[in-house]
Amino acid sequence: FKLMVDTIRAAPLNYKLPSREAVSSDILDRSYDQIKSKIDKLEDDAVTLQTDGWRDTQRRPLLNVLFGTVSKTFYYTSKETLGISKTADYLEDFICSSIKEFDASKVYQVITDNASAVSKARDKVSETYPHIVTGGCTSHSLDLHL
Repeated sequence: FKLMVDTIRAAPLNYKLPSREAVSSDILDRSYDQIKSKIDKLEDDAVTLQTDGWRDTQRRPLLNVLFGTVSKTFYYTSKETLGISKTADYLEDFICSSIKEFDASKVYQVITDNASAVSKARDKVSETYPHIVTGGCTSHSLDLHL
């Protein structure tokens, strides 16, 4: 956060923000390519897939996926799920497709929230990928107990 604030303070006074169109196309595409390149370089790192449901600023439901190593965490993707029933089968498919897209041989762990449908999906992911350890998020568990 401090780095972001310092960067903003150091910007020239006449700096003009990019247009919405530029951000949603060129800048987003370049950012995606940069992150994808960093993810592709995680050859020797064992990776944890982290997923959780959120709502965007317009209150639409999203499923997010992050990949993390011991030293780095990368946002991977989000999927809007408005009107979609988040059943165990749906969530398993979402998680497994993310694992497959990334590289199943690099993923060693899946961490999710602790909702019952997600818990069932984790069990199914373990059946599909026996080498992957799955579990609920400790922070979510602590939050539920407080």
